[in-house]
Amino acid sequence: MKLNSKSELILKVTDVVRKGWNNRNLRDLIDSLWREPWSHRTSGFETERAPDSTVDITIDGGKIYFTIEPVGNKFSFFQYKYSLAYYKKYAAETISFDVAEGLHCVYYDMDKTLQAPILKHQLNPDFDTRVRLLRYGVTIAFLYYDSTSGLIIYQGDNRHGSWWNPWMRQVMQMARNSTRESGIEFTGVVADADGSADEHAEFGITAGRCFHNDMPFTADAVVAPANLPVFYFDGSNQPRIHSGSTNSLVNSGRLCYNTGGAATEATEGYFVLYHIFFTDCTLYPHISVMGQAAYSSVGNAKINIGPELTAIKEILPHQHLLHVGTLILETSDGFTNSYKSRVVSHPLSSDDIDVHIRFDEADEWNFICPYDMKLVAKTASADIDADAEVDDEFSQYDEITVTAEEAGLITLTFRII
Repeated sequence: MKLNSKSELILKVTDVVRKGWNNRNLRDLIDSLWREPWSHRTSGFETERAPDSTVDITIDGGKIYFTIEPVGNKFSFFQYKYSLAYYKKYAAETISFDVAEGLHCVYYDMDKTLQAPILKHQLNPDFDTRVRLLRYGVTIAFLYYDSTSGLIIYQGDNRHGSWWNPWMRQVMQMARNSTRESGIEFTGVVADADGSADEHAEFGITAGRCFHNDMPFTADAVVAPANLPVFYFDGSNQPRIHSGSTNSLVNSGRLCYNTGGAATEATEGYFVLYHIFFTDCTLYPHISVMGQAAYSSVGNAKINIGPELTAIKEILPHQHLLHVGTLILETSDGFTNSYKSRVVSHPLSSDDIDVHIRFDEADEWNFICPYDMKLVAKTASADIDADAEVDDEFSQYDEITVTAEEAGLITLTFRII
């Protein structure tokens, strides 16, 4: 179909006056003048989280079987590529794919042969693919399959709605990701106690509500002691759930942190971080993530919350993460509770503070100074450097760019001024 310009329409109408109307003239005129009813809708389900559909996932014979089916008579969604289309599904639809370590995405997309949307699957979609799906696809779920345990350890509900502009959805996903509406905060925390009671290292989480991108999620309360699955990363940075956790923490004598692909007992008197999230996962909505280092002071631990969160979010398979908060725990054989640890508050420290930035490959990273600080030392294990020199002073929120030509670790030592 060729749409006529204004001048072409004038010529055609003039020609009709001389030659008369025929079917082709009428069709060309209607095609050029007709406009489909305008709609705010773009690609996505008719209602966020698609309450008119349900998802079932099973593993059998080396295959993952993913089924989406109507709750009532049908479920429906929109898809926008070249024009907006509305689809209704009246029966269950299933797709199967091989079990394989990694992040699996299941979504609806147009089949060129059938000229209709069908279920499709991608393993470990890269950044550009995820952006395309946010803009034009109809995502249903992201799954992470752990080949060591043979289990799906993450099942993320990604049934976005269709009201938002796709580029707005993409910006929300990349910039804010998840936004708290109410609640979902720590409760029952007893900080700076003497470590003699288990409650000195335990916590709960209040009920609440948040938006993962455009999707509303309600969070149930988690009563203290919160017994959440503890995620860590193996030697290949693949996510795993620790099988030996107790009430959201991992001990091996003293409290453990995640290094070298394993849970490692912290040094006597050191401080460890545990990061708590509310996610889009239907299996484990709340999770605990083991800290990535042990620190000699509270100040060191506090200033490394940001770098640890950045590193963890880049590796976790979860597409939506609301940060409930991070606990700093001191661990010592002198504490007599079950965890040999206690939660401590976050005062500023007069000690020098080390910031550890680890690179798995050549990359660039911006460190944002949380306080007015002075750089007193920097050391690197590889060809890594920061655009800052010893004795340079920085104001709060100043950025320091760290560039790595290869994998390795750089340590920046600051003094708060």
